[in-house]
Amino acid sequence: MSDQPGGLRIAIRTDGSHGIGSGHVMRCLTLADALAARGAVVEFVSRLHTGHLCDMMEERGYMVHRLAEPALLFNASASHPPAHWQWLGADASVDVAQTAACLLTDSAWDWLVVDHYAIESAWESAFLQAHQDRFGSKPRLLVIDDLADRPHCCDILLDQNLQPSGRYTPLVPRDCQTLLGPHFALLRPAFSRQRTDTRSAHASRKGVLLYFGGSDAQDMTLQALEAFAAVTPHDMVAIVVVSAACPTLQSIRLLAQDLGDRCQLHVGIADMAFLMRQCRIAVGAAGSTTWERFSLGLASILVSVADNQIAVAMAVAEAGAAMYLGRAGHLGQPLRNALASLLDQPLLESALRNAAMALCDGKGTDRVVRQMLQAAITLRPAGPNDARMLFEWRNSPPVRAASFESGELEWDSHLAWMQQSLANPQRHLLVAQANGQDCGCVRFDTHADHAVISVYLAPQFLQLGLGSAVIATGSRWLFDTVPAAGYVSAEVMPANQASLRAFERAGFLPDRHRLRYTRAVVPSSSTA
Repeated sequence: MSDQPGGLRIAIRTDGSHGIGSGHVMRCLTLADALAARGAVVEFVSRLHTGHLCDMMEERGYMVHRLAEPALLFNASASHPPAHWQWLGADASVDVAQTAACLLTDSAWDWLVVDHYAIESAWESAFLQAHQDRFGSKPRLLVIDDLADRPHCCDILLDQNLQPSGRYTPLVPRDCQTLLGPHFALLRPAFSRQRTDTRSAHASRKGVLLYFGGSDAQDMTLQALEAFAAVTPHDMVAIVVVSAACPTLQSIRLLAQDLGDRCQLHVGIADMAFLMRQCRIAVGAAGSTTWERFSLGLASILVSVADNQIAVAMAVAEAGAAMYLGRAGHLGQPLRNALASLLDQPLLESALRNAAMALCDGKGTDRVVRQMLQAAITLRPAGPNDARMLFEWRNSPPVRAASFESGELEWDSHLAWMQQSLANPQRHLLVAQANGQDCGCVRFDTHADHAVISVYLAPQFLQLGLGSAVIATGSRWLFDTVPAAGYVSAEVMPANQASLRAFERAGFLPDRHRLRYTRAVVPSSSTA
């Protein structure tokens, strides 16, 4: 457990390289930042492939366990990469043993996050069993995937791409929660903050983003910049993002110099949200950056630079959210035609933008974190021995300030209330626990067809983002326990914006002067 109350201990196994790309690491860093902001301790395990991103992870403040350089090599520049198992850089049994040696030392882990195309259920089962043997318990497992080509033994499966919802059914346990679609895309908070759907804001932008991720071994950036130079008006600006490993970087530099003020060249990791806010059109690979473009409403022209991007690109094109030109290759003229079409047809540009923004709102990371926090919440019935603890929680200044009755309670009156509550069959008094630590109180007063919920957290847990998880877990408990209850209602002081947001994030909707959560909205799994 973390030294911080309620803080999760989370290990992440992922890799980046010139051949694998940076997308797996970047989305895991986004998830790590969101979890760390809620008090979690996060550590990475990553192999030292050529072009690894371990330094970047450490610069972001995370401990990184570095696995030895790969013993199994692959040709990163091949047009058709070999089987993904080679991307692990070692035999699976060796990799899991090395990972376990790094992580299974002093303290148990609450979660293991795996984002790696070469890892499947055998690796996962071996690590979970090693953890069980070492600490007597197994961590929960979150797998991030988009291939749906191998089995997993996970608690949560996240695929942020637009794909058929049933394709993981035979690959994961029956009780696995699936988070599917761009609704759960792991984007940094900057994208939701800078999101806008006003037409005038987009019309005033003059930027065209050119970004193909990773090392751009297919030479798409130079082709796109040449197309930009050929067909765009002189008041538009190409915003080009490449890595230092791009093989045509020198040619790109020369063309950027020729274009002068019409081109901004960014080498290395850039603030993509800031750059995208200057753009109205994007040309790039159909990888994880697709959802960043969509969240900010860029009309996008996509190419697939890897096999796993083809289905995604085709799906978003079919949804009317982007133009798809096919596999990367010699696409100079098609790129020119596509750019010219967007510039000549403002209705087409607007249609793509609106469809893209409808698919992704940029808040997926928060949704994934809430699901992880919710999985860590359990409930137990309150008992007489909890009276003093609940009394101290309820009398703390921040809890009283958020309550309708803000006065300080007297012990004798609280003890009498506690005894009456425990004896009342229409009242359910529960203690919420986060990772086994008592963290809050949930009360339900039941009526003929509904229940009224009241919730407060222990003061030391107020800033950890657990409120909505406690509320959602409690509401599901109520529906499982009281079959006659069709809905749960809550009353929150209008000035208490934190509580209002917590209830809304848990699925409650405004209903006159109260918030309401119905049995019908409780999902067994989540999709876009």
